[in-house]
Amino acid sequence: NLIPAYHQRLMMWTCALKNFQQALFLGRGVNTFQLYYADCQGQLTIKNPSLDKIKTQANAVHNEFLEILSDSGILGFSTFLILIIIFFVSFYKNINNLENQEKLKYLFLSFGLMAVLFDNLLNITLRIIIVSFAFWFCFSFISLSFSKNKVIKLKASSSVLLFIILCFISGVLVFWQGKIFLAHKKELSAYKLFTKQKYELSANIMKQAINLSTYRAEPYYNLIQSLIKIGKLQEAKEITLQALKYYPNYFEFYFELSALQQAEGNKQDALKNLQKTPRKKRSFYICVE
Repeated sequence: NLIPAYHQRLMMWTCALKNFQQALFLGRGVNTFQLYYADCQGQLTIKNPSLDKIKTQANAVHNEFLEILSDSGILGFSTFLILIIIFFVSFYKNINNLENQEKLKYLFLSFGLMAVLFDNLLNITLRIIIVSFAFWFCFSFISLSFSKNKVIKLKASSSVLLFIILCFISGVLVFWQGKIFLAHKKELSAYKLFTKQKYELSANIMKQAINLSTYRAEPYYNLIQSLIKIGKLQEAKEITLQALKYYPNYFEFYFELSALQQAEGNKQDALKNLQKTPRKKRSFYICVE
């Protein structure tokens, strides 16, 4: 019997390793896993048809270590791993030199860091800005506390320049993450409206979410479904074609495009797009045949 949460992750991890095998040194690029997962999942489903019951659209590996390996290959993964190893080796060497009260404080902080790392064996919470900030802040605080090097003193002009650069980078990150947060909030509202069969309102809100952030395929898919429900087939087709430019490996978009082309009587193109989906079951061809 398949356990969705377990076997879905196994598929994601398998595809992440396949990505790594195809680009060993530098990986396939940051945040590109979702672009390649649909095709990889389809190939796994062909080999094991029972996996079709738990198919999913994954925008992440649900394992931060494998995500780094897939995104940035040996270079990125080894850099991250060496950083973590050096930190804990230094921690182990220095923790016994502290007094009991100080030792307890640093132990609690280190346990928090380890908890985050263990959690990221099954998730990617390190990519959530609040968790990431807390993790790297504690990481840096402990590292600096154990550092035996003297503090580097900067000139006033250099300090001001560094402060401005850090403020700019922080501002860009906050703005970017803020847009993503608002987009997710609107997506959730649109999903709820869709389940309540308020399709037109759901479509309008989902368009706003896409305008805020376009890095995920799911909002496009939901928008297409909403437009189909309210009979705006031409607009649904245009959105599908737009989505395929961003996510050429998401086979669901080819299936939706095929169905829309079939509805307008374009059977030849409908069959071509249907054949681009990695599923080989006859049920997926009945509408065209």
